[in-house]
Amino acid sequence: MTVAAKTPRVEYQENGVTKVFAVGFRFDATSLRARRYFADGSVAELVRGVDFTQSGGETDDGGVLSVTAPAATGTKLRIWRETEKAQTANYTATDDFPAETHEAALDRDMMIAQEQEVARSDLAARAILMPEGEGGLSLGKATDRRLRLLGFTDDGDPAALGAAAVVDILRAQLTAIAKGDPGGNVESVGLFAALEGKAIPAGTDRVRSAGYGAIGVGMAEYVADASLDAAYAAAHPLSCFTAEDGRFFRLDVSRGVLLTQLGAVIDDAVATAANDAAMVEALAISDVVIFPIGTVHFDDAIVVPSGKSLVGLDRKRSKISNVNADTGLFETPAIAGGSEFTSWHTDILFANFTIANAAVQEATAIALHNVRRLVVRDIDCTNYSLLSIKHGAQLNGIYDHTTGVSGDEGVGVDPAVTAGFSSAENADDLSCDIVLAGCLHDSGRYNGTLARLEFAQRVTITGNVCRGGKVSWWGGGGPVSEGGEPWMRRRVRNVAITGNYFDYVNGAVYGNNGDGITVTGNTAKNITDTCYDMEGCFNCTIVGNHVQDAGNFCLSIFYAAKNIVFSGNSCVQTLEARNVGFEDGEVGYSASRSPTSLSAGTASRVRMTIAGHRMMTGQKIWIPAASATGSLAAMGDICWSITKIDADNFELDGSEAYGAVVGSGAIASFYFRRGWTFFAANTAGFATGDDAHTVLVADNAFEYRTAEDLGILAADQDIRSFTLRSNYMRNVRIDLTGSSAKHIVDGNTLDFTNAAYAGDHLLRAMGTIKDNHLVILAAQPAGTAAIVGYEFASGGNWNRCQGNQISFGGTGSVETELAIYARQGSSHTADTHYLVKDNVLVDGTFADLSSNRGAARVRFEGNSRFRLNRISESWPDADGEQSEIGGIVHGTILFSNAPAASGYMGLIATNDGWATEQQWVSGADYAAGAVVYNGAEVYMTVTGGTAGASAPVHPSGTVSDGTVDWIWIAKKVVWKGVGQIAA
Repeated sequence: MTVAAKTPRVEYQENGVTKVFAVGFRFDATSLRARRYFADGSVAELVRGVDFTQSGGETDDGGVLSVTAPAATGTKLRIWRETEKAQTANYTATDDFPAETHEAALDRDMMIAQEQEVARSDLAARAILMPEGEGGLSLGKATDRRLRLLGFTDDGDPAALGAAAVVDILRAQLTAIAKGDPGGNVESVGLFAALEGKAIPAGTDRVRSAGYGAIGVGMAEYVADASLDAAYAAAHPLSCFTAEDGRFFRLDVSRGVLLTQLGAVIDDAVATAANDAAMVEALAISDVVIFPIGTVHFDDAIVVPSGKSLVGLDRKRSKISNVNADTGLFETPAIAGGSEFTSWHTDILFANFTIANAAVQEATAIALHNVRRLVVRDIDCTNYSLLSIKHGAQLNGIYDHTTGVSGDEGVGVDPAVTAGFSSAENADDLSCDIVLAGCLHDSGRYNGTLARLEFAQRVTITGNVCRGGKVSWWGGGGPVSEGGEPWMRRRVRNVAITGNYFDYVNGAVYGNNGDGITVTGNTAKNITDTCYDMEGCFNCTIVGNHVQDAGNFCLSIFYAAKNIVFSGNSCVQTLEARNVGFEDGEVGYSASRSPTSLSAGTASRVRMTIAGHRMMTGQKIWIPAASATGSLAAMGDICWSITKIDADNFELDGSEAYGAVVGSGAIASFYFRRGWTFFAANTAGFATGDDAHTVLVADNAFEYRTAEDLGILAADQDIRSFTLRSNYMRNVRIDLTGSSAKHIVDGNTLDFTNAAYAGDHLLRAMGTIKDNHLVILAAQPAGTAAIVGYEFASGGNWNRCQGNQISFGGTGSVETELAIYARQGSSHTADTHYLVKDNVLVDGTFADLSSNRGAARVRFEGNSRFRLNRISESWPDADGEQSEIGGIVHGTILFSNAPAASGYMGLIATNDGWATEQQWVSGADYAAGAVVYNGAEVYMTVTGGTAGASAPVHPSGTVSDGTVDWIWIAKKVVWKGVGQIAA
């Protein structure tokens, strides 16, 4: 037999299941070995007959090894042959040649040889070998090798090397590496301050300092630069030094420059000179400037040119400040005269650091001009306004908004165009592409600024949280003479203001002459002026925002305002609303009152008397120091909560110590928190004919969250087109009667759990009042009307009150549900019409509140539960009973709300006439505006007096006794019964 050339070893990875393993080589009964290598590094020898058994092995096909128990997955099983090294063949003289015995001995020798080859291969794989032809490794005795390194001599022979030899070898190798490569010849040196003239080995082109002026502060690497010269080194002593051999080394700024690498000193308010110098140097040599951890104080404003990124190592711990009062931190270089509209500062980034001052500053931290591609993000700013963007035309004094001239295009003068701005719609003369995001801002004062934009476009302001910081803009003056004419270009354009939080500031989002302003998803609270305000702005959407407590208005427009949409906003006013006049003694936009008298009230509290004060319990007032005199002088500059006593009196909570001596002191005036206006419009010089206003207020929620009185939504008299649609209003009345334009008040729901103030009405408007639902849950004062429709300022127009519904609940009641009002004056003629149609009332009370009695023709059609209401003429006049409701159109039917037997279901007008039951009486006293009939004609007094003996005569009227002038109005309406009820 023969022995095949097979490796007598095999390995398996066990799996916790398999117990039988093939052995693919020859073995005998005692030569098979096995060992396990476990995943934790431990090793176990397997014992034959205990841990495993074997079978076969008599041929080259081998056999199998069976383990007693399988091992876990991850265990390696090694099986090999280890033949006993012995000579077992024995030959006897004269015997026949033992061929089988001889062959078995040869087989045994071959198997031993195979096993030795495997052992040699394993040993060679783990050994350090020399190439063929070279001597072996000789390291000497252990005592000679102690504290030495294994290495090789210059001849390549192995040796135990001492420290000096190792250093020599490393130095020689480093010299051969490419100069300055990372991991190459970087030599660690001392402080930068000691590097001038230092000996640097010729092969070293990069060194690493231990710090700038102190160990561990400002560590940096410097590289040799053959392009530098002595002039550069002299100009940059903070970042460059000259080695002993004349080579110039400069600071490596490939990863930006940390200010401490240029000598900046942290947390030291008197080290401003070093910090200012470091900042100037950093901006000169690097595009990325890094603020270290700690506070760096500056004395000068930092001029930031194009292409610079200023970032902090840590947003909260990298801080900067300016030690000078009311001085900002960053500005851009001046713009040369003549290049205000063509020169721009571009690609600037401020990110990830804190701007702070221990005292409140009026300065703006980042005050730039003529910028493009600017990003300000992840900044914490305390006691400064954060960002302002202006234009070079302003800084160089060539723009003056007072140089404008009002007038139509071709007549008026735009002051911006006079300065050099283009009038083209797509002109490229504004700052643009600006992002302000993710900042935390607290200016420390109520009139600080998060962002101020002047002459800028394509701006996004998002995700900021600010207290005492607003977003405002200036794209020109709002007044007609300052650039506000509708045909003039708006120069803050395409701005998105989204997802910000504003608190305690005089206006959250507002500005002049913007175009394409989007304000959405913002939250504002404690606003001391108007909150979301579009002044002279066009094409703006204010959608999905929230405001609580705006001292003046929640939403508003001023000057011209075209294509303005307020939609989906939530507005809440409470007693906490406070206006500018309540802050720091500011009197602008203030709400102030003067008590008519003071007295000692309940428990000696100070009681103030003001007729009809409209103050509420829990409301706050502030008494200026200069306003309180005598024994009450100490009450000045104190905020007081009040308790209402009645409509004319209230008391100051906690003023017991002052009430007892109130007679020896006085209070001239006080300011009070009052925010009750939800929307306001001030056209500020723009007339209805200017076509300067188109405003939609839709799908908003307005709530006046107080225990009494009502909030208000109002508009100015000259607003051209105003639509109020589908809003929900709780304790908020609508008063659009100051306007002389067409309004649409459509589909709103008004809930009233509070009573109106005496003399106020719940919904007053002109134009179209339709499909509104008024739910009155509280008793309203005498003289209050739910809906009052006003006529236009000129005749020949139709006004419409249609499809409205009034419901009562709780204690709800109102004297008049529906009324019309025609203003007195020669411009109001019988050609002005009012359609009253399809309204659903509860009591059906209707009144004509016109001072000139029926200056408008009224058509009634399809109303439910409708009847005439005769109310005292003291509202608005005071001379007898009102019994006429104005012009009635032929065919108008008035249904009775309580028809009687033999009576009629209603009355039908059989002509176009005037409904009045006041007959002219000789000798009667008549006030101006009184309406009477004489025969079939109806007349109105122009001049009041006493009637004489002769009645007025159609068509021109007569002067009956020289003191009463009459004018003819119309024929007297002729009523006929409709639908007689059976007896």
